[in-house]
Amino acid sequence: MSQNVMREIEQERARQDQKWGGPEHDDAHGPMDWFTFIAHQLQRAVMGRARPREILIKIAALAVAGLESDQRKNGDG
Repeated sequence: MSQNVMREIEQERARQDQKWGGPEHDDAHGPMDWFTFIAHQLQRAVMGRARPREILIKIAALAVAGLESDQRKNGDG
């Protein structure tokens, strides 16, 4: 995977953590919440409200947040 792509996802995760409060906030959400957050970004893409690359980075960062939260809650990985 491209280091640039990984860097962009990490930067978006940092932005999300700053905006929403980080792991404590993330851990208050379950899997369906993460699917809803991702669906919202997909809706923005369909409606042409953001650049496709921006949406893909946001979706990747949301998926990472959901996976990290699941890992903290379940001790997997």
